[in-house]
Amino acid sequence: MAKTARIYREVWGDRFSNPTVEDLLSSLQDETTGIVTEARNYLLELPGVSEEVHWYGLPWCWTMTFTCEKTKDIPWAYLVPNPQGAIVSLPMKTELRTKLLAENISRSTTHILEESKTVNGTAWINLPLATEDDLESVKIVVGHKRAFLKM
Repeated sequence: MAKTARIYREVWGDRFSNPTVEDLLSSLQDETTGIVTEARNYLLELPGVSEEVHWYGLPWCWTMTFTCEKTKDIPWAYLVPNPQGAIVSLPMKTELRTKLLAENISRSTTHILEESKTVNGTAWINLPLATEDDLESVKIVVGHKRAFLKM
């Protein structure tokens, strides 16, 4: 049985497993573990940000949530360590997404912003985490969100 399929059921996809962050990181493909770890560390370095692991059901299963005082209603960021493709999800006001679209950012990031879903005035920006370029896109969008929130 492939490592990903086994880990999916045993850790990330098993709602009764109650995994630690380390368990979730170890379930990732070897080539993406470093990128996901760096994204996590980047999110944790922000002032006032704390992390918890929560079960969200399909498709997010066990997810790392990042909260701060500035965003009490909803977590500031989510890191979904899906062994088949990790993502960082950044909920943000649609006005911030509009400002970001006016910035000089990569075409792939612009496409992700344009395709994001909006629910009750909140845009859900889901950024993949597979390559160094993906990590750079996460840092750019996080930086803009941080500036918008004056963190």
